[in-house]
Amino acid sequence: MKVLLLFSVFLVAAWAQQPVPCEVPNTWHATQIQMDITKKFAERAHISYDAINQRIRKVEEVYFNEDREYYDVLWLHNEGMEYRLNLRTKMCNVTALTRPFRKIGIPANAKSGGEAYIGSAVANDGVLVSLWSETTEQGAKYYGSWTYPACVPVSDYFYDSSVGLVQTHFYNVEVGISDPNRFIPPMECKKP
Repeated sequence: MKVLLLFSVFLVAAWAQQPVPCEVPNTWHATQIQMDITKKFAERAHISYDAINQRIRKVEEVYFNEDREYYDVLWLHNEGMEYRLNLRTKMCNVTALTRPFRKIGIPANAKSGGEAYIGSAVANDGVLVSLWSETTEQGAKYYGSWTYPACVPVSDYFYDSSVGLVQTHFYNVEVGISDPNRFIPPMECKKP
């Protein structure tokens, strides 16, 4: 009986230590760099993210092969609209959104990969991150890292045989949205 009780205590202790995904802040602003090396694609953007109202704005510099373009893109998922302004030509395309809002965070079925320090593990000289991964039913693979304990996104890698490998990195993340006007469509996108 004592052995069974002792085993139960160890089982509960082990279960209690299972890592739980943290909650990414609902609103933030950052610099985002996204790359797909096989497709010769790279993007540097200022991103404003609002999960509460399901909206994202990116002012981006896009490199594709040898070309470079500049866009101001606003996705208003609650309204089902996308505004894409070419900053060079000032032409704006307004289209209906057909894809659902994708929350930037740790997937519900993700498995913990532990924790690690970016930079030095010496106190106050590195950043502690929590590592998570997931393989979807369709075979796509996802790996990501978030600061711990604040749960600010640092990077994610997504691989799917039809898409390839897409790397995304976040820098200078500021929690909250200091300017709610970031989610107003550009003037060039408004019809006269």
